[in-house]
Amino acid sequence: MEGEMTAAAIEQIQNINPNVIFLDVNTNIRGCNIVRNDFIEATTNILDTLYEMGHRNIAYIGGKSAVVNLDGKIVLRKDDLREDGYIAWMKMHNLDQYCHIFTANWSADEALEATNQLLQLKDRPTAIVVTSDPMALGVYKALNDAKLLIMLDFT
Repeated sequence: MEGEMTAAAIEQIQNINPNVIFLDVNTNIRGCNIVRNDFIEATTNILDTLYEMGHRNIAYIGGKSAVVNLDGKIVLRKDDLREDGYIAWMKMHNLDQYCHIFTANWSADEALEATNQLLQLKDRPTAIVVTSDPMALGVYKALNDAKLLIMLDFT
């Protein structure tokens, strides 16, 4: 199942088996064992590296997180923690004027379209933070189609 689960779904699963460990669930339910990424810290580290490389006009291409019920149906779409981290970091570094957020549906095709929109900006970003591998493929294709070089240098 993809996406975060509702509290009711988590509690129902725990009633069936209390020895469950949930992956990437962002909840504070008492007694809920969770293993998750720290998306905000990871985003901050990426932005810090880009900043040290001289980038200030940094765009963000990501998706919205989904909360699903026990049947796997999406009941809520909400901001993604990586997006929240990006916004907070840009504000903290007084780079609000460069805060460009493009939301896609986690697919390469939608990320390609988002990148094409980004390329229409008068003051193009010098770096793009992309939140998933499939979306990165769409970004790469759009930049390649626009004959722009992609430089990856995280030394």
